[in-house]
Amino acid sequence: MTKESAVDVAVVGAGPYGLAATAYLRGAGLRVHTFGEAMGSWRTGMPSQMLLRSSLRASSIAHPRAGFRIEDWYAEVSRPISQPIPLQDFLDYASWWAQKVVPDIDPRRVAQISRTEVLYPGSEGFVLRLSDGALVAARRVVVALGFESSARWPDEVAAAAPDQAVSHVADNLDLAGFAGRRLVVIGSGQSALESAAIAHEAGAEVQIVSRSPQINWLSPMLPVGERPPGLPRPPTDVGGVVTGWLAAAPDAYHLLPTRMRRWVQRGCLRPAGAHLLRARLADVPMYLARRVDKVRVVGEGEVEVALEGGDVLTADHVLLGTGYDVDIRRFGLLSPDLMAAVRCSDGMPQLRTGFESSVPGLHFLGSVAVHSFGPINRFITGTWYAGPALTRRASGQRGPAWSLAFSASLDTGKLESRRWVSRRQSRS
Repeated sequence: MTKESAVDVAVVGAGPYGLAATAYLRGAGLRVHTFGEAMGSWRTGMPSQMLLRSSLRASSIAHPRAGFRIEDWYAEVSRPISQPIPLQDFLDYASWWAQKVVPDIDPRRVAQISRTEVLYPGSEGFVLRLSDGALVAARRVVVALGFESSARWPDEVAAAAPDQAVSHVADNLDLAGFAGRRLVVIGSGQSALESAAIAHEAGAEVQIVSRSPQINWLSPMLPVGERPPGLPRPPTDVGGVVTGWLAAAPDAYHLLPTRMRRWVQRGCLRPAGAHLLRARLADVPMYLARRVDKVRVVGEGEVEVALEGGDVLTADHVLLGTGYDVDIRRFGLLSPDLMAAVRCSDGMPQLRTGFESSVPGLHFLGSVAVHSFGPINRFITGTWYAGPALTRRASGQRGPAWSLAFSASLDTGKLESRRWVSRRQSRS
């Protein structure tokens, strides 16, 4: 490895954000080396029976040219469009997308990222040490790892955590394996509720526990002619009318004071379930407004969930749908000196224009960008903002002062190359 052989950008992660970033960066003429397994964390961290909560219009990975939306994949493979979209359909679409756009993804794991000056004093950039010992130099690095190593394990289950009787939803690919077993699901967000529904339909005896006083059910998206008058929800399908539009405009969100940012986050990321789950869970017992006091294994294959107030639930397994604690330190990716140089807030890097951290040339995309550029970065549709914004910064190209987190041409079904304008949108 020499300084002269350095690529322009190394992208670490090959989920929706890593893939979109690669497409836009290469479209701007930059030399990009992308590491990871295409949609790896989606394949290993989500139940195979899952349905996407996002609608068809918000489920395409961004690309600067037309022909790469999920509708294009459905048409090419002559498969009828399914709504909601099954996870397997989306994974097949993403594989098709990756094979067409980034066929040269490097499957080697990046073990550590350091400053290039470690090898070349006085030089700028970064060096990536790979799992096989190889070194790759890059002038910029984009970290796009999603929720990797971020599963939240509440303190009240810590004592039982090592036991096989307790697991997180991210660790269960086939929930049908709970058939005939007693299952307590903790949480009331989409992952908890959908996991409960899948296990229940597979024949498990399911109970749900949540500290929330009620389940927040998301309203279905109505056809255009049936929508009430007034400002519509944004085509991102994230948040309400006000919080949703603020989230759909990450540049505007970035200018908000901290208090307003948190308000938008609460409106867009509060625990909620897709409306179709309501009927699927109609006969599943729910303990709402109840906090878990303690979870403990009491015998071989049996676990007790003690609730505040005295109730005790007995189960064969406890499934945690308790969300994720995103913290870049958990990635274990940055060298100690590089990690110390990244300014963070609650484990998330403080990012400026183009998703650049306090370390010049080091960028972060996806869920770790929520504090800086809004909750849209936890959803597929956020790639429509992230790809162009990152590329403008990395390439030095000028662009619009304001950009949105969806294609400007969703109404017509045509994607316009390099048009990321923030003019008034008609309905998507």
